[in-house]
Amino acid sequence: MADIEPRILYKENTSYGIVNYDVDNAYPTRVREMIAASGTASKCWDRYAKFIEGQGFADPVFYKSIVNRKRLTMDKLLRKFAKDLAMFQGFAVQINYNLLYEPCEFNIINFEDCRLPSEENEERQGMIAVYDDWAKRRRRQIKKDDIIWYDLYNPDAEEIEKQIEKAGGFSKWKGQVFWYSADGFEYPLATCDAVLEDVDTDAQIQTFRNNSVRSGFLDHMLFVQKGKFESETEKEEFKQDLKTFQGAKKSTQIMLVEVEDENEVPELKPMPSTDADEKFKNTNQTTKESIIEGFGIPPVLLNQLVPGKLGTGTEIADAVNFYNLQTVRERILMEETLRELCHRASFVPVPKADNYSITEISFNNGVINNSR
Repeated sequence: MADIEPRILYKENTSYGIVNYDVDNAYPTRVREMIAASGTASKCWDRYAKFIEGQGFADPVFYKSIVNRKRLTMDKLLRKFAKDLAMFQGFAVQINYNLLYEPCEFNIINFEDCRLPSEENEERQGMIAVYDDWAKRRRRQIKKDDIIWYDLYNPDAEEIEKQIEKAGGFSKWKGQVFWYSADGFEYPLATCDAVLEDVDTDAQIQTFRNNSVRSGFLDHMLFVQKGKFESETEKEEFKQDLKTFQGAKKSTQIMLVEVEDENEVPELKPMPSTDADEKFKNTNQTTKESIIEGFGIPPVLLNQLVPGKLGTGTEIADAVNFYNLQTVRERILMEETLRELCHRASFVPVPKADNYSITEISFNNGVINNSR
């Protein structure tokens, strides 16, 4: 049996006292970028998130509740949770408390920005590190002073007092972070991890199509140079002139080859691809099907939702009901999480009859309802 390498390699980062999210500490960023580059994966992720979110909380007073000074509503917080859960299988939120140790404010935190403490970092156990550029996409170096360490969520008054004392007083305490991972207290694999290579392939197919259009669907060509160049410098100058001649949009269409025979003039020779159209068609179709299967979404829900065109009304209604059932556990997770966070909060009215339920998506009169 062949050895299978783990999808995420955990490595302690002694420089910052964290456990890297994969070797380069860039796994969630890489996943987000790959999904963004794939039209199929982006649509699947969006549809999955919308079914988790449903039509929002059933209680109209609760879903309109303002949860911070930036006027974030409970429904918008739910939407953020759903998007992160749909992509990463995890989500997070920062919580501020009042002097009665009641939650008084919720602030959005990107799950992508959170890192667990390393075992050697004894001072930070029971905490989580938050930084906005672990993958170094915007800055070359991570600024250690900009890493914010938060205590993990624990509503027990005695634990809160210990956290405040450790921070040096209430004014210096940064509050807590509720951090959820589908894999417990470990970094989760992305929802699409099993088909991540297909997500990348889908993105590359789009790039290939774009390059084909820009090059006028020309075959690659060989420029056969009769005789050798006198020096590498001369050869490189000629190659640069060749690229300039082609233009920036077609600069990879002609490749240079040298031959010994100096008696013939240079010529261009086509390099046609064998069965390229059929290979492209098969790869394009199987890649999309793999991604859709990876998300477990009925294909009809990803097409233009007009009965009689890309799916009958009955087919779409059945697909909506099926996917509602497939995502019911995620909605229950959202309900349980918000019940836990909000039942003691000073700024959120308790829903009538203690109702934190989320209204699932419905299909009525040929229209999918996923908003109020």
